Amino acid sequence: MSLLEAPAETPAAPRRKGVAAERGAVYTPPLLAEWTAARLLRAMPAGVQTILDPACGEGALLETIADLSPASLHLVGVDVDRGALKRARQNLPGAQLKLMDTLAAALDGAEELRQELNLVEPVAAILNPPWGIKSIPGRKELRAAGFELAGGQFDSADLFTELTVKLLADGEAAALILPDSLFYPDRAPLRRFLLDNCTLELVARLGEGFFPGVYRGVAVVVLRRGEAAPGHAVECVRLSPAGRRRALGGEATLEEVAAESSHLVPQRRFAAEPGASLSIDQREDDLRHVHAVQRQGGGWARTLASGRGVELSKHGAIVDCPTCGRSRPRPRGSSLVDCACGASLDPAKLAARRIVRPRGEGSRRGWRQLIAGEDVRRYRVEPGREIEFGIEGINYKRGATAGPRLLVRKTGIGLKAALYEGRALTTQTVFHFQASDESPGFLLAYALGVLSSRVMLAVHLKRSGEHEWRSHPYVTQSLLAELPIPEPEPGTQRWKQAEAIAAAAAPGIEPGTEADLELEALVAGLYGLGEEDMTWVGRVLDEVGGEMEGVVSLRLPEGARVTPRLVD
Repeated sequence: MSLLEAPAETPAAPRRKGVAAERGAVYTPPLLAEWTAARLLRAMPAGVQTILDPACGEGALLETIADLSPASLHLVGVDVDRGALKRARQNLPGAQLKLMDTLAAALDGAEELRQELNLVEPVAAILNPPWGIKSIPGRKELRAAGFELAGGQFDSADLFTELTVKLLADGEAAALILPDSLFYPDRAPLRRFLLDNCTLELVARLGEGFFPGVYRGVAVVVLRRGEAAPGHAVECVRLSPAGRRRALGGEATLEEVAAESSHLVPQRRFAAEPGASLSIDQREDDLRHVHAVQRQGGGWARTLASGRGVELSKHGAIVDCPTCGRSRPRPRGSSLVDCACGASLDPAKLAARRIVRPRGEGSRRGWRQLIAGEDVRRYRVEPGREIEFGIEGINYKRGATAGPRLLVRKTGIGLKAALYEGRALTTQTVFHFQASDESPGFLLAYALGVLSSRVMLAVHLKRSGEHEWRSHPYVTQSLLAELPIPEPEPGTQRWKQAEAIAAAAAPGIEPGTEADLELEALVAGLYGLGEEDMTWVGRVLDEVGGEMEGVVSLRLPEGARVTPRLVD
């Protein structure tokens, strides 16, 4: 159980046993600790003598597994926080506890660290690794020490996960409590590392609410070191919102609600998916419907230029360099930042000003219309703001306003897209796609029709797992480009079908109208779907948790049916 350096906007949760948390410190709550420890005991081989927590905090995970285990265990805990370790010694008399920066110590190698900790074989590990800490060794040092995940975008939790796996011998087990960013597109390297090096016993996506005051979802992974056997199946759990409320409210145990959604997925299926996606929401009976869409191929964005808008929030807060006067978006953190003139800027000493305002306030001279993510809806877009133009240091990305654009909202549940032909700027939460000379003239409208369809929404929800509210749901440009929207080929049935979809994708289509259902029928025809497939699409939308705006509105009215249609 370890320290979490939470984001600045996230309040810290109380520590176990009523000890007040330090600023930014969050420790594992008992409900989560007990379930994770029980799952590790179920997975680890017989005869394990040592339990290691390489970021143990106050020791609650070690204490919990010792309480649950019928055998006497040698407990080994490591942490960099002297105060937390002092409390761990009070909670765990007789345990081997060491004050150490685990990642820094691992620069000499995992085997050397294992020897330094004097781990008695066989070993199992349990860990809630630090999420989002900044005080870690440099990227170059980590790469030189063999950390595969110290490249691109990575989190400190990724490094602790990699280290934990490398500290294990083949067959030894570990249980990890991770942020549910594990499932995000940019965590593909972490997922690939786990699939290549481990046999996954459990992948559970539990959602938010387990850490009081921390607005991040939680995942639990139980694994054994070593390549999975060809027929190995992973137990997958996805808590429903109702089940999570029952567990958090004490109406049912976490194991009881987990059992309600538990199902098995062959590990080879995860390994074969693009981006090593842990698509735990795709049950085996979903696959034939998803594959019916995927087998038609993709490539829709191959000839399109893509990007996103000005790197500025919808509130438009900027600061000015006191040395040269050049402006920049207000820094989010408290660390010093460098200006282009060479000056170091202290965010705490800079007064912010706003260059974005609601549309229509006062004179418009020197201001341009601005589209934020919330302005992009299904088939509709209307600029809701204005941005002051011409401020040195702000990259307005002017070239992105020439010609028609397919705009897609980055954040939120589902897929929201619209065509726009005006010259308004967009914020960073709006992706744009623009045609090139190679693109068919109808390509943007065709892509809009498919992106906005129930068929594509159902496939996206099953592939991404984004089918219930969480604090920061989003899509990425690469995820959008990888959606199975087939590139039309001249002279084929697909080309004719794509033209018909483009012609039907008129601005302002309302869900449930005749025009909307006709467009859905054309998309279903594009993929060669049958009525059974469309029944599955409707069932997926009906299963979405809560009343998710943008999904609920697409549920078909009672008695309505979509019959796939091919154009002549």
